[in-house]
Amino acid sequence: MRVGLNSGAAMAGVVGKNKFVYDIWGDTVNLASRFEQAGQEGKINISESTYYAVRDYFECEERGKIELKNKSPVNAFWLNRLKPEYSEDEHGFMANNKLFAILGFGAS
Repeated sequence: MRVGLNSGAAMAGVVGKNKFVYDIWGDTVNLASRFEQAGQEGKINISESTYYAVRDYFECEERGKIELKNKSPVNAFWLNRLKPEYSEDEHGFMANNKLFAILGFGAS
């Protein structure tokens, strides 16, 4: 599995006349798709805007500029894991109550 994430504005809505489908579109979505395509198996490839949104909570690794289909080269990062102070497990996969509290969510 490969994952590509991007942050920004997007449009969403119901499309179709006979068969209704909820869809999401826009440059943000297209760029996320390109990040997924440029990713590697088992890794999360994120855009620079997403990196700035999550860097306080996640350990990320700069990938440098990458070529994306129909785009100028863009900065990319690997999202590796939650930072230890926000992780419930040693692998950094599960958020702890400290992070839930910071984000304003109840622990699940």
